Amino acid sequence: MKELFRFREAQESDIWLLYNWANDPVVRAMSFNKSKISEEEHKSWFKNALACQNPMIYVAEFEENGTAVGTVKLDQNQVIGITLDVEYRGKGLATPLLKRFLQFIENRFGYSFSIYAYIKDENFASISTFEKSGFQLQGNFEEKGFKFKKYEYKCGNDGNE
Repeated sequence: MKELFRFREAQESDIWLLYNWANDPVVRAMSFNKSKISEEEHKSWFKNALACQNPMIYVAEFEENGTAVGTVKLDQNQVIGITLDVEYRGKGLATPLLKRFLQFIENRFGYSFSIYAYIKDENFASISTFEKSGFQLQGNFEEKGFKFKKYEYKCGNDGNE
């Protein structure tokens, strides 16, 4: 069966695409930092991220036509973040995108490790996506005025399917 999504590492030409996704009002509302990101902040962060690969940034594209639909970031602590373009939200794509990314990253690294997600309690769509993708709830937390859930996904041969 043909895959719906493919992933590629972000490149310099993606700077404004990722900037627009990061500043989407829903993305900002569901982030732990709700402030709009300035162009200068983004340029500095993006340049550093590409140079250091921290976080590792992958652009998700439709396999069929190469249209960019979102991004998945994985930082040095194996904390994942996912953003879907507003045009593709609410269409049942987030879960298959995340499941495909987990396959992609497991194949890329080939060893066992955990990936973590921190999701605000009010982000019901992400909670559902991560649970359907095999992430296990590790607990409920409150810090700096945010209530959030911590999830873990075990990559490799640690029991996930």
